[in-house]
Amino acid sequence: MFQLPFPVRDANATAGSGGLGDLPEWDLSDLYASEDAPELARDLDWLQEECAAFAADYEGKLADLDADGLLECVQRNEKINNIAGRIMSFA
Repeated sequence: MFQLPFPVRDANATAGSGGLGDLPEWDLSDLYASEDAPELARDLDWLQEECAAFAADYEGKLADLDADGLLECVQRNEKINNIAGRIMSFA
């Protein structure tokens, strides 16, 4: 069973006696150059707009889609997931 509340751990704390050694530092510059990069702002804006449009276009309507409509739905969903994954990986 879970013991609540869970202990709070500081991600920036120095290593204790766990013997983990130096932890890796990730280079996220392949995703976005910085936290205030215009590409990040662009992707956040696009994601917000596209998620709203996707919901408006498909909520309660999937059963009525033909093969081409379903393909477009899946492709749009994949693009949403790719951009959202990129943002979440950077965060």
